[in-house]
Amino acid sequence: MTRYDSVARLLHWAVALLVLAQLGLGYVADWAARPVAAWFFTQHVRIGVLILSLMCLRLLWRLSHRPPPLPPGTPRWQLGAAMGVHLSLYLLLLILPLSGYVLWAWIGRPLDWFGLFPIPILFEGGEDETWRSIAGYTHSYAGYVLIALLLTHIGAALWHEFVKRDRLISARML
Repeated sequence: MTRYDSVARLLHWAVALLVLAQLGLGYVADWAARPVAAWFFTQHVRIGVLILSLMCLRLLWRLSHRPPPLPPGTPRWQLGAAMGVHLSLYLLLLILPLSGYVLWAWIGRPLDWFGLFPIPILFEGGEDETWRSIAGYTHSYAGYVLIALLLTHIGAALWHEFVKRDRLISARML
């Protein structure tokens, strides 16, 4: 069985850890008191920029490097399910940081990336808050869909590793 190359594995696990941190930061920020919530939201946005950057790299790497094939005899429904979940995860991990950026830019507060460089605000919000609302709903509901897909993805990996015992995950991703 062939493995993903080291760059693909590194990008996968880096994004996975950042997404888990991001989910935690987002929910803590929603429930925290105002001054503390602002700090959590700032970190959430900064990590979102990092996730967007890594996902762009990941997408470019994936388009230029074919993944290892799944084992022969994999049922068609599993191939389709795996492809659908992976494509959806890629799409959501681009949509979420972009919709989050729209929300932050609408607020108009300057932001730097961990003190290293400013994150440019490419537009200003106006009187009409339609796009802010669309971005807000998109960000919120896409987060819930992401959680469902992550649980599906992790569940399938655990099923392969511990129920089916085909070492598909440990042989390809570790």
